[in-house]
Amino acid sequence: MISFNHKHKALSTHRMSRIIEANFAPDEDYVMPDDGGFTRDYVSTAWHIAPGNEMHSVKIKLSGNLADSMREIKWHPTQKIEELPDGDIILTAEIPYLDEAARWVLAGAPKP
Repeated sequence: MISFNHKHKALSTHRMSRIIEANFAPDEDYVMPDDGGFTRDYVSTAWHIAPGNEMHSVKIKLSGNLADSMREIKWHPTQKIEELPDGDIILTAEIPYLDEAARWVLAGAPKP
């Protein structure tokens, strides 16, 4: 989830599974901007949510469940998948923030 963090005066991202409680200001109505707001500009080329100022070309070899997941879901608008004979895939994409892609890969890594 993306929200405005009043403490830091900036946009902030949150995992839905970690939210315990949400409070809404009853006297403030949210009106969606006609142009789609920050979503188009802020996250249109992000891996998940984090934007960046320059583009990086990534090439990631995926196997097992990560490869299967990548085949089923379009994670990024620039992604391309190359199928390998052993069932693995090579994912290529142009992304603005390398750390977010690294976190995504590490989150899917096998547990020891």
